[in-house]
Amino acid sequence: MNLSVNLILPDEQRSASPIRLKLIVRLMVTTCVLALGLYFALNLIRIRVLHGQLDIAESRWNDLQPRRADSLKLIQEATENVAILDELRGWRDSRIAVHETLLSLAQLVPAQIQLTGLNIQHDFQLMKAQPSVGRSYAMSLSGRLAAQAAEVHVQAFEAAIKRSAAFSPLLQDVNVPKFGEGPKDKTERVFQITCTFKPRSF
Repeated sequence: MNLSVNLILPDEQRSASPIRLKLIVRLMVTTCVLALGLYFALNLIRIRVLHGQLDIAESRWNDLQPRRADSLKLIQEATENVAILDELRGWRDSRIAVHETLLSLAQLVPAQIQLTGLNIQHDFQLMKAQPSVGRSYAMSLSGRLAAQAAEVHVQAFEAAIKRSAAFSPLLQDVNVPKFGEGPKDKTERVFQITCTFKPRSF
């Protein structure tokens, strides 16, 4: 009969494995600490790199700031100049070439008529067809002629103005608001022809 007696207390027993449990725990803790340290070190390096890039970007921005201000100033000046140019073009497009009109008018006056007055007026008005301001023109002609066939000559003068290539595209209305005896000489007739031009927008 064989007897086996265990004389080692339970707290004195050791593991049969060659690797101790405490060593494994220490290795795991050390590995975790090193991993966390490496992680924080990499993040710190990344933050420093980002700070450096931010400093470079701020330096470039500060260098470009005066140029940006100059560019904005140039853009504003260019916008203002374009607005002035558009306004000048509007004034040009809304005007009537009076010298050409007068040269054409001189060729239309019948030999029997003597012009005694010419008045050209213009005014600003709001265009109905489009929301813009335009200019309207009116021309008033005064004259006199002999009483014989005076009405025929005045009507011919009015018709010639209406048919004229220089006046026809510009005219809105032509009428004779005044025709009658001369104030001093009963053998002559005086008249007035009013020409209203189409409004011209800016």
